[in-house]
Amino acid sequence: MTSLGYTAPPGCGSDLLFRQFPMARIDAFGIDHQFDFHWQISTQSLFTDLLTYDELMAEAIGVAALGPSARAAGPVHALLLACVHPVIHHRNRERLLWTYDVHLLGSRLSREEFDRFAGLAIEKKVAAIAACQLARSQARFATRISEQVIARLSEATAEPSAAYLRPGRRWHHELASNIKALASWRERSTLIREVIFPSPRYILDTYGLKPGPIGLIVAPALYLHRGTWGLLKILLGRK
Repeated sequence: MTSLGYTAPPGCGSDLLFRQFPMARIDAFGIDHQFDFHWQISTQSLFTDLLTYDELMAEAIGVAALGPSARAAGPVHALLLACVHPVIHHRNRERLLWTYDVHLLGSRLSREEFDRFAGLAIEKKVAAIAACQLARSQARFATRISEQVIARLSEATAEPSAAYLRPGRRWHHELASNIKALASWRERSTLIREVIFPSPRYILDTYGLKPGPIGLIVAPALYLHRGTWGLLKILLGRK
C-alpha cells in the first residue's frame, strides 16, 4: 500500500487498544481513498472474536470485479457485521447508509438463511443488537423479515453486548466495557497503561516531532498536555 502512495496515521503499536489501522491517499482528481486493515473485528474486547478469520473464509464469496483473489463475507456473516458495525464503532449512531446496508443484505437472504442468521446472532450473544438494526431497516425501508426471526431474536436475554445499545454512551463507557471484557487482569492493566502512557514514538508523531534529543526532552510535557486535554474533553462531554 505504501508503494501505491498510501500513508497511515500515527499508531500506538498496541494490539489491545487498536485492532486495526487505516491507510489513505488522495488521487490526482482529489478523491480520498481509504482502507481499514483489521486483524480482529473490533477494538472493543467484547466483539474481537465475534467472527474469526476461519469462520469468515469458510463461507466467503468471490468478488470478480475486484480481481480473482478478492473475497467478501458470505450473506449471513455480512448481515451480522452490518448489524453490529454501528454499535461497536459508532455508539449505535443511526446513519441511513448503514441502515440501507442492512436492508440490502437482509433482502437477499432466503428464509433458511434468515433463520440461520437469527441462530448465529443468538449464539454470538448479539441478538438484541441484531433486532435493533433489523427494526430500523423495517422502519426505514419496509424490509421483509419474518415475525419468527424477530421473535427468536427478542427472546434472547442477559447479553452483555446489549449495553452498547444504551443511549448517551461516551468514551469512558467504551473504555470501561473494553477493560471488563478482557480475559485477565494482566491484559486489563496493559490496556490502561497503553491508554494513559502510549509509546513515546506515538506521542512524538502525534505532535509532529521526530525522535531525537529534543523529543526526549519535551516528551514528559507532551504526555502531561495530552492527559490534561483528554480529561478536560471527557469532563466537557466532548469525548
